[in-house]
Amino acid sequence: MEKRAPTAQAPTKVARAVDPDGLRLARTWLSDPSTPHWARRHTPHGWARVLTKPALHGWSSRDLNQALRDWQSLGHYLPHQPHRPIGLIGRILTALDLNERPASADIARENEAAQLRRQRARCPHCDEHGWRIPPPNYTGPDLAVRCNHTEEQNAVWMQLQRSELPLQQEGDA
Repeated sequence: MEKRAPTAQAPTKVARAVDPDGLRLARTWLSDPSTPHWARRHTPHGWARVLTKPALHGWSSRDLNQALRDWQSLGHYLPHQPHRPIGLIGRILTALDLNERPASADIARENEAAQLRRQRARCPHCDEHGWRIPPPNYTGPDLAVRCNHTEEQNAVWMQLQRSELPLQQEGDA
C-alpha cells in the first residue's frame, strides 16, 4: 500500500474584507456602556458588515442604542437574549431610514444647552440661569428680565436702571 502525501486543507472560512467605517462603528458601539450585553457575544469584525451602512450615514453608537429603544417602544419584540443578534440588528436597520439618525434630536438639544451655558458663563450681565443682575446701587422696582447676551439689551437695561425710560404701563404691552 502506497502512502500519499497529505493534501493542503481547504480553508474553513473565507476571509471577507471588512469595511473600516463599519468596523469603527462596531468597536465604539461595543465599548459603549449602554450597549446591550448580548451584543458583546460577537466581535467587532462580526458586527462590521451589518453596521457598514449606518456608519456611512454618520451614525454613532448612541444612534444604534436609541434605535433599539425606539424599536422596542414602538411595540416590536426585542428579546432579552436574542438567538441571532446580528440578524436582529440587520432586520431593525432595514426597517429604518438611515438618513434620519435616531439620537440627532437629543444631540442637538444638548448642543444648544451647552451653547447657552457657555453664553451665560461669558456674559457679565446675568447669573448662571440667564436672569439679568441689577447693579449693586439699583433701588428701582424688582424686574425679572431674561438676558439675551447682546450689547443692545445691556444698553436698554442700563437706561432702565437709571430711570431714563418710563416704566411700561399695563396697557402698553
